[in-house]
Amino acid sequence: MREELLRILQKDNWTEEDKEDLKVIFDGKLSELIGGIEPDILEMGLKELIYGRGSVVKRLKRASIILQIDQKYLKQVFEVLKDRKPSHKRKEIPFKELLDKAKYIDVFFMEKGFIDDLQAACEISYDFRKELEGLVDPYVYVVATHKRRKPVVIDGSNLLWSAGLCTNSLYLFFDYIAKYRPVLYPFYFVFDKNVRHVLPLSERDKIDNIIMSKNVFLYSPADDLIISIAKEKGAIIFSNDKFRDKNTKGLKVAPFPKEVGGWCE
Repeated sequence: MREELLRILQKDNWTEEDKEDLKVIFDGKLSELIGGIEPDILEMGLKELIYGRGSVVKRLKRASIILQIDQKYLKQVFEVLKDRKPSHKRKEIPFKELLDKAKYIDVFFMEKGFIDDLQAACEISYDFRKELEGLVDPYVYVVATHKRRKPVVIDGSNLLWSAGLCTNSLYLFFDYIAKYRPVLYPFYFVFDKNVRHVLPLSERDKIDNIIMSKNVFLYSPADDLIISIAKEKGAIIFSNDKFRDKNTKGLKVAPFPKEVGGWCE
């Protein structure tokens, strides 16, 4: 958590994303209070607290005025920054082993336990975080380095048809959603049961591997399961289908990007 806080403090022009990350770092009442502050005010107050002139007492007082937060809650910031000595549990994190395994991770087979291990290592070591960024798919990286997440359901068959029945488009889609905040994870792909038979022969081995993921479902009609998962998980849906004959009240349905048609050309 200390490394993540330092990363944000070193940034300029904080955004809502930075504020949400800080809410994760500071639990309890301070996290709740942060939620009601604009990012620019939050940046001003916390930087005054950490980098301002004078004693800690004076900085606490000025930051309290800027942020309108009682000083007793702001002291939690210092507690996070003091967390310099790794605990026994932290020393046991196998950084090299995690990086070696991360090199070969397939986004369709991201195990939650492994992602949690990567996230713990990223929180402890900035060097690990930077090395991981150069090793893995952008989507794997953002999932491992962000705690704010929202589930997503992807209309797999619809995506394939939009991309000319090219299975590589399924992997390229992860690069696309890696830009979203909060991070869209966990993911659920839903394909029509006949997906294998509508694909060219050259693509069938690839889809056979993908549908072995526990996050991939074959169901007909696919729309029913897509909507059911979205309602159960509170997930956003990606599909070009308008679902006009379905009850999608309260659900967000986002279309695939226009460039999806050229992903596999």
